[in-house]
Amino acid sequence: MRKCMAAILMACFLLVGIAPGAEASDDITSTGSEQAILSMEEAVRMALDNSQELKQSDLAVEAAAITRDEVWDAANAFLMATYVPGTDLHVSVPTDSDPSGAVYQTNYAWMAKKKAYETKAEAVAYTAQQNYLAVLTALNNYEAKRLAAERDSENLRIARIKLQLGMITQLDLSGILAQSTASQAGFISAGQNLDKAYAELADYVGLTHDTKPVLEDKLMFSQLEVDDLEAAINTIIGNSPSVWLAEEAVRLEEQTSGLDSWELDKVNKDEALVNVEIARESLKQAIRQLYYTTKQLEESYAAALQGVEVAERALATSQLLYEVGLGTKADVLSAEAALSAARGDAQTGLQNLVYQHYLLKLAFEKPWSAS
Repeated sequence: MRKCMAAILMACFLLVGIAPGAEASDDITSTGSEQAILSMEEAVRMALDNSQELKQSDLAVEAAAITRDEVWDAANAFLMATYVPGTDLHVSVPTDSDPSGAVYQTNYAWMAKKKAYETKAEAVAYTAQQNYLAVLTALNNYEAKRLAAERDSENLRIARIKLQLGMITQLDLSGILAQSTASQAGFISAGQNLDKAYAELADYVGLTHDTKPVLEDKLMFSQLEVDDLEAAINTIIGNSPSVWLAEEAVRLEEQTSGLDSWELDKVNKDEALVNVEIARESLKQAIRQLYYTTKQLEESYAAALQGVEVAERALATSQLLYEVGLGTKADVLSAEAALSAARGDAQTGLQNLVYQHYLLKLAFEKPWSAS
């Protein structure tokens, strides 16, 4: 039953796509010449199946259900033993011997374990997507560093020729050499980060440590649309597991009222009510912070787009000046090089922003999954 629930949670949690069949994971571990493709949806499904913490939580739910049923059976047996034949009455018993309190408490414990399982499933789904996008980010950075290293290596080769021809000084060459060395080091570091990201994803979804499947990149940038922030916050709070549990704790205090003294019952209920307000307020602050962080990232995305447009206008201006005799070919070549670098950096940055934004939107909708 709970495995079914995990699959349902995964489908609800993902914004797009339909999870492929179970046979897809067999393809991923194949050793054929072609690299298998791993979709984000399949990575989530595999992570849910592979999570030992989720299995542990599942067992905790079963144990709590068994305990609840045993206590309920014991309570029924107690009521039958205290029944007065021929009447609708039961023998009066001391408050501390009344089994109803244990019935309510074990039922609450079962509901809490069940809610913890659902929350853990959502957290596993979020982390799987986070690890998946970490690989895509590392791939982007690796490619950008590779191109930079190649470009600076070529610049160094040309600079050495220019030095022989007396066109630049040894000091100029030293600066270009330093830049090329730094680029090569950055490229090596990016490769190490990529290997690490692949390994973490593989471990999390249950693949062998050295598996490097081809990942799909289907995410498109779309702004977080919120018409009424306060209304959205209230809706998210209404779906919060922590708030739900705090409210159920109040209900438990009401159900077990009378098992302790009047004064203690009142204090316990007041404390439970305060816990509800604390849970709601802390979550409200977290949601609002996530909203503004997401909006700030959207502004960064717009600025990155503008950076590419500026480089393109600079190139167009240089070309125009060259055509009318007011500029040099060197100006055009310089602008082309700047545009190429700007495009590469901007496109890498833009795509990485898309990944960050996607995760932020997920966290905004379900903060407990990302905590």
